[in-house]
Amino acid sequence: MLTDDEVTAKSAYDQLAPEYAGAFPDLGAEANADRALIDAFARRVLGTGPVLDAGCGTGRVAAHLRSQGLRVVGVDLSAGMLAEARRRHPSLPLAVASLLRLPVADASAAGVLAWYSVIHTAPADLGSVIAELCRVLAPGAPLLLGFQSGHGERVDRTSTFGLQVRRTNYRHRLDHVEGLLAGQRVAVTRSVVRDPAAEHETTQQAFVLGVRRTWGEA
Repeated sequence: MLTDDEVTAKSAYDQLAPEYAGAFPDLGAEANADRALIDAFARRVLGTGPVLDAGCGTGRVAAHLRSQGLRVVGVDLSAGMLAEARRRHPSLPLAVASLLRLPVADASAAGVLAWYSVIHTAPADLGSVIAELCRVLAPGAPLLLGFQSGHGERVDRTSTFGLQVRRTNYRHRLDHVEGLLAGQRVAVTRSVVRDPAAEHETTQQAFVLGVRRTWGEA
């Protein structure tokens, strides 16, 4: 069963998918520093194993990772967003899934990326989502999170791209996210909070890059 926030987000993105895909066709909207983090994540991926783009949306980040030679699998809750991903990137493996119930075996992903995928996750549910992302992460594999920085604020939006679509965003504290990752045996190697750098950004942005500790590693 989906949470209330998942139901709201799924409905919103199913409606917004064509407009979103047109507005953000690739990584052109990302700041240079953000793209550098994505590329740093790609360089740390373990061997040739599959990389999970959790909350892949229209597949723009997954396509970028694939262009760097990675095997990428994308999952998203919105069938509408995945329809756009299939139209634009027909060879990408994609599946409808909740971040709370990923259709991926334990410790099987050579890397996990959740790029702004937790911005609709309430603080009370964030620990469960991070635990699920880490469940599928192989020991020694990297995890990259991008999210809106704040102190747990809930921000309700009623229109996007000129459409009357309701969405609920949540802002998360960097130290809280780092603590949740530590509890899942993920060692943070880099964390960044930056000021808004684009017209569509209204708050600080946060990024955490970490590595799942190997078995027996302190």
